[in-house]
Amino acid sequence: MYRLEFTPGECEVMTSVATDQPTGEWMAERVIVPEGPGKGAAYDPSLTPYFPPLWDILFQPWVREMFLCAGPQIGKTLFGQGFLARRGIERPGPRHVALPDEGLTENWFDKKLIPFFMDSPKLRRLVAGARHSVVKTEINLTNGTAFTGRWMGSVSNRASLSALDGLGDEPDMFPEGAAADFRERFRSYEHLYKILWIGKPIGFTDESWIQAQLETADVVYHYEARCPACGTYQRMEFDSIRVASDRIMEVRDPAVIRQTKAAYYECGRCQWLWTDQIRDRAVRHGRWVADREVDRPVTVAAHLPSWYSRWVSLSSVMADWLAAQGKPDKLKSWWNGYAAKTADVVATESSEERLRQLVVPELPPQVVPDRAQTVTVSIDMQKDHFYYSVCAHWVDPESEADRAEDWIIDQGRVSSFAELSELVYGARFRREGTTGQHLGVWRAALDTGGGRNEWENETRTMQAYKWLLKQRPGVVFGTKGMSRADPGIHVKFKMLQKLPNGRALKRGLRLYFIDTDAFKDLLFWRLSDEAKESGGQEPIRFHAKTPDEYFYQLASEKKVLEKGKYIWKRIRANHWLDCMIGHLAMTHWQWGPSLKTLVARAQAAQPTAQAPATGGPGKRINPYTGREV
Repeated sequence: MYRLEFTPGECEVMTSVATDQPTGEWMAERVIVPEGPGKGAAYDPSLTPYFPPLWDILFQPWVREMFLCAGPQIGKTLFGQGFLARRGIERPGPRHVALPDEGLTENWFDKKLIPFFMDSPKLRRLVAGARHSVVKTEINLTNGTAFTGRWMGSVSNRASLSALDGLGDEPDMFPEGAAADFRERFRSYEHLYKILWIGKPIGFTDESWIQAQLETADVVYHYEARCPACGTYQRMEFDSIRVASDRIMEVRDPAVIRQTKAAYYECGRCQWLWTDQIRDRAVRHGRWVADREVDRPVTVAAHLPSWYSRWVSLSSVMADWLAAQGKPDKLKSWWNGYAAKTADVVATESSEERLRQLVVPELPPQVVPDRAQTVTVSIDMQKDHFYYSVCAHWVDPESEADRAEDWIIDQGRVSSFAELSELVYGARFRREGTTGQHLGVWRAALDTGGGRNEWENETRTMQAYKWLLKQRPGVVFGTKGMSRADPGIHVKFKMLQKLPNGRALKRGLRLYFIDTDAFKDLLFWRLSDEAKESGGQEPIRFHAKTPDEYFYQLASEKKVLEKGKYIWKRIRANHWLDCMIGHLAMTHWQWGPSLKTLVARAQAAQPTAQAPATGGPGKRINPYTGREV
């Protein structure tokens, strides 16, 4: 007679069948949290109250796919682990976990999934006892379930064996086509499989895969918090997060907001201000609401911004928002991370119609607005001529957000370096509302890039260097685009000691290197409505006679995603666009001395700045530059 003996874990596996027990309760009975703020404690459904009902939606028998679009620190990794664990225990079969690359896959198993099972006694005993049951990217249970990692960067790895269920983590980081390849692994279980996709959107409008799935899903769920004061259910929107110190005086300093916890959420019904603690209560008693009624939906989606999480302070949300103003890359990260949306507020391309709306009808060409403090000229060199534009500037010397206003007051072409000299040193621009007050050029920049004309012995770059060496120091400068971006550095200079032909320079030539991509981000943000609505920045304006050709060139580039990287792509001639980049660079605080510094000095020297010194009969001294105009 043979006697079969089973371990307690094997007995539990053989008796584990699908039940109607809510997954939140199932998790609370079995799971010890493997990481994060609750590490080492039993799973508490009240800490992430939005997930237990979402599990119940996912486990409905007719649901095949769920897309959870959520920000960081929301707990979505534990949500995915709970889905895999319960399905793997109650319905044996292969499970695949998809991540962007091999390193992330190994790290996800090592730091997340393996501790999820091994740190929880009731789950650990379900892991098979064989020597290779737990390896780098695989976990085997005694019931035959295998959790296997698949990295999407490898075509051969993602085109692997079939599976019953799958988890796709951060699909916006997958290579193009990888999500479709992963889906093919579940065709053998057409009426049984479930796939959970979790992650945040990455990029700008129309560039996020997971956000696109929200638009095609049968049903989209949004979470509504319940106000503890009036009992009203409401979807928490960013517009209702307020910043107040005493409910009277608004605070705008990000550091103060973060340190003093000055942000609150305002109830849409009773206007009661929720602190972080009240927000947690409101979320704990909330509910999921579908955007439409659909009988037995097959694909469902859920959207959950980070400000629903108890681990994300409302003050951090607002502080980071204010700190990102005027910085398009940071704004994009804020929208992707906190709001779990693509950054559709950053204008990465602009239309000619939009630009014409920024024309100032009462501003004649070559006239400086009365508010402006100085004028710059930016020049783009071509084979046999130069494009140029003239810009008037105003900056607020006391603003930490670098508030500024800019007006393009002239643009055109000149044919020679002699005409260029006359433009830089001889041009005078009348101040608006006056007859005898004029401003000269404070600073000029010449883009020195250029090839060789077949009828000339020297390159255009060499010609530009020689011309610059003859100019009066401190007025006109040579510029070049940075060949490689240096994080945080938008403008830097380098002393050129030799000409391209090897000739040594006695004094050297100061060249400014510009991060053109960063300034294009800034420019298109300044040309959008968002600049004023969110950052208090006025958009760039144009004089009344600005030609259509100028707007045509200014809208000549757009930012696109190619091979996983964002690049600026030219779609037509962009010479005046390059000139505009030069204006922004010349007034940037990293180009010293900065305009902001000079204006602050001039104001400190009042009344000199109010009553400019004269340089003789009919002459004036510009108080911001110290030069005769």
